Amino acid sequence: MGKMLLFLVVGMGALFSVSTMNMQQSNFRTTDNASAQWETTMAKNLARSGVEVAIMELAKDTAWTSGYSSAGIGGGSLEVSVAGTTSKYPGGPSAGVMTARLITSTGRVNGQTSTVQTIITIPKKESVPPAMRYAVLAGAELQLVGNVGVYDDNNPKINANIHTNTNLQLTGNNTVQGYGTYAQEATVKKPASFQPTVPNGGPLYYRSGVVDLPSFDPAQYKSIATDVYPCGLTLSGNTTLGTKEKPKIIYVKGSLQLSGNITGYAAFIIEGNVKINGNVSITTIDPTSNNLGIYCSGDVDMNGNVKVIGAQIMTKGNIHFGGNNKIYGNCIAGGEIAFNGNVDIYYRAPNTDLTKQFWPGEPGRPIIISYLE
Repeated sequence: MGKMLLFLVVGMGALFSVSTMNMQQSNFRTTDNASAQWETTMAKNLARSGVEVAIMELAKDTAWTSGYSSAGIGGGSLEVSVAGTTSKYPGGPSAGVMTARLITSTGRVNGQTSTVQTIITIPKKESVPPAMRYAVLAGAELQLVGNVGVYDDNNPKINANIHTNTNLQLTGNNTVQGYGTYAQEATVKKPASFQPTVPNGGPLYYRSGVVDLPSFDPAQYKSIATDVYPCGLTLSGNTTLGTKEKPKIIYVKGSLQLSGNITGYAAFIIEGNVKINGNVSITTIDPTSNNLGIYCSGDVDMNGNVKVIGAQIMTKGNIHFGGNNKIYGNCIAGGEIAFNGNVDIYYRAPNTDLTKQFWPGEPGRPIIISYLE
């Protein structure tokens, strides 16, 4: 009887030990599985975060390709790479997407690895300041006196709008194929002078907010000039400039004087005044595109019989036109603008080839077009 009891006690102890060991092993497996699942989740979160890091960097600098690598993040590590691609999908065939980037982000936590790949496209930069989308814009007073016309250059889709950050005066026999806006006061002799090409049913001229003028310091762009004139420049007779594909960038320290016949494409950077006098003709091969950018820190004065085809003019100073003047482009001044005599402005949208070197604008936020985990 005693032996039977001993065998029974020993047997029960052995069964209990085996059962306990099985339970512990099951707990260990459950713990290992939970740990592996946690590590996998953390690795995936790291990889997703890496994509956001890359998108943030590309939003600041569209040329960013240096990638990112770091250890000790959330108990793991992260590696991000960026490469150019023309595909819409990771590993996919070329789809001709010229502004696309392939982002590959890999997160690791202990033995678990997760990789996320995404393709984003980067919107093109806006290289035309908003102020240059007006036919005429003045930082100070804007005066249209005499026979002044502001037209849309036969473009039925746009208005030739005018604006001043102070007072607007239309006291002559004027025609404006657009709307007029002003930040302070307006004196308009004939409200019918405003004849917008694309009417919206609202008032023809009205008070509006101040429009920011693009900052411009000519000295900052001397290094990118193709031609440098340290003591002023006078162009007369027959002058040929650059091409549409390779416009000249002409830096002038001092005044610029234009006369005669000028053909070709160029951006003039002037640390001084601009005078356009006499019988001047500035022409371009393309009848729809501006071929001259005149950007200066002083005043722009135009007198005589001047026909300038394709010029976008912007100055930190004043603009004064008198005589028989025709401008195909637009006029922007940090100071006042005064048109007297027979002055016609035929508004053309700015040529980005003549603005992107100076006002590259801000890149748009990258857009995700495919995402693969």
